[in-house]
Amino acid sequence: MRERKREEKTITHFFPMINTIIWNIRGVNSKGAFDRLIRLARTHKTSFISFQEPFVNSSRLHYFRRKIGFNNATSNCSGKIWCLWDDNYSCTIVEDHIQHLTLQVHHIMSQVKFHVSIVYAKIKASNRKDLWGSLSQLNQQIVGPWSIMGNFNVIMESSEKKGGRRHRLSRSLDFINCMVDCGMKDAGYVGNDYTWCNGRRKMKRILKRLDRVMYNDKWFEEFSNVTARHLPRTGADHNTMLLKCTLSNTPMVKYFKFLNFWSSQPDFMEVVQNSWDEYTEGNAMYIMQQKLKKLAHCLSSWSKNTIGNVFDRVMDMENNIKHAEAAYDQDNTDSNRTNLHALYAEQIR
Repeated sequence: MRERKREEKTITHFFPMINTIIWNIRGVNSKGAFDRLIRLARTHKTSFISFQEPFVNSSRLHYFRRKIGFNNATSNCSGKIWCLWDDNYSCTIVEDHIQHLTLQVHHIMSQVKFHVSIVYAKIKASNRKDLWGSLSQLNQQIVGPWSIMGNFNVIMESSEKKGGRRHRLSRSLDFINCMVDCGMKDAGYVGNDYTWCNGRRKMKRILKRLDRVMYNDKWFEEFSNVTARHLPRTGADHNTMLLKCTLSNTPMVKYFKFLNFWSSQPDFMEVVQNSWDEYTEGNAMYIMQQKLKKLAHCLSSWSKNTIGNVFDRVMDMENNIKHAEAAYDQDNTDSNRTNLHALYAEQIR
């Protein structure tokens, strides 16, 4: 049965090295979907984003880059893989392939370099052979930490599929052999067991783990902790995937961020005025610096006390949807489906 891609999403977040979103999503122009992407990017402090199968001409890449607030972007030759990143990183294209985009990533502050291959594999097994061959050739030239991640459009074993016809191992051998040749290990995951659903009801419903993160031994040596998390699908057919990789010697820095919706709150101007009117001694530049510092502190405290942590709200909603999706995946009753779709609607409104 042909698995038609409707909407796929993967978030890969290397923390604090690369905080990445790889989002396979049909119709990136959808306001609800794009708004969710921006919320997730801010919540997880992402600094590297990739769209997969955006169903938008690559000429629009820089429009979305500006909307997210990044300064750098590129796409692969097919226009089906977009990568966007901020100024913390310098990225160089190593191979521009129709089914993957491989980059050398340089983290400017720590001077650490590593390779990332963003995969968007073809549906038919015969068409994926070129992908496996390309990755195997890359293994001959890449030295150091390397991760291959994204939508491989194939599972590794029968336990990664639920529903439909029984999986035949022969369909997975090319993929498995390629990962073995490249010295890749599965990063595992936290969350729901499957990353793709065909969206059918009752007996025709099929679920698979098509999206994953693989990495070599050097990657594990460089990063002290690697965690892949399956976030909710939110109405799509693929789960968002969040990868966190911690570099133990990289310090955490917390920056002040102004949230645009603050200005629409009724007491916003009063908080600003009261903070700005406080007397400060010194020369003009010192006074300005101190007033801005004080204002940032006042706005952060005011937001925390009167509005609450907006990022916690996003995470709470994501967790509620994750549990609802898991319940529906295990027991696809009408009540579970109704509950899940109600949560989807609440999230994107």
